[in-house]
Amino acid sequence: MPSVPLMPDVPGTKMITDASLRTMPQRAEYGNGVYVRSLQISTPSPGQVCLAMEDIGHAFQISLTHQDGVVTSVGSAWHRQPLTSCAGAGNALEVMVGSRLSDSLFDIARQTDASQQCTHMFDMFCLAATHAWHGREDRRYDVVVPDSQGDEMVVATLGVNGVPTLNFTMENYERIVAPEACRGLSVFRGFMSWVRTNVPADQHEHYFVMQKALFVARGQKIDMEATVGMKAALSGPPEGTCYGSQAARYGEAVRLATMRRFDKDSVTDVLTFFRPGQTL
Repeated sequence: MPSVPLMPDVPGTKMITDASLRTMPQRAEYGNGVYVRSLQISTPSPGQVCLAMEDIGHAFQISLTHQDGVVTSVGSAWHRQPLTSCAGAGNALEVMVGSRLSDSLFDIARQTDASQQCTHMFDMFCLAATHAWHGREDRRYDVVVPDSQGDEMVVATLGVNGVPTLNFTMENYERIVAPEACRGLSVFRGFMSWVRTNVPADQHEHYFVMQKALFVARGQKIDMEATVGMKAALSGPPEGTCYGSQAARYGEAVRLATMRRFDKDSVTDVLTFFRPGQTL
């Protein structure tokens, strides 16, 4: 399958190839930054769970109410979205009203067609619904991945409520080198099936949060800013894989100027928009 050029080669600009075999421009600044994904889950009142997530490409919050183990309402709001076609994704999430809570986020995910949802909003909904089932206290997750320093190795750390909980050393954001139990695994191919079989159930959410963050962390290397205003399909997900890439809305969609880059001094300056209990 031939590569699809995103933009003409520019002298002095390094081009890289992503998993979809598209030629993408590499960021000249790569090597000096940090990928961050942070999410906060709060229970402002009985029967209500609110979650906010922010990373380089996204910032949003969702809320759900529940009674007797069933979701009774869902709300959402974008604060930063990557593509114009992402705008209505929160409305699509309302299909989860009437779904059952579960102790397993995988069970929740099977209750609808995920390709009709914003991948990131739906992932976070599943996490929030699992949190609601367990009746947990407020929880904060932070995934931090400093840029590699020339050897293609990156180290990803997951913190839970400020406590380092999971670390991966990876080659080029994909293949795990350490810990030994995960050595050789790709975080993008069959990883969560491996987790369900080999990791205790009370740790599934940790691996889920880490894997979902690493899916986006690859964007650290890509100059998405150079694609602003271009057709979304040139730099976005494959057609038909999520809400924003459905054919009915993808053709006219463009990439927005909403990327936010982090450095070591700004990794804590996230989720400032979050107001638990806010009506969405």
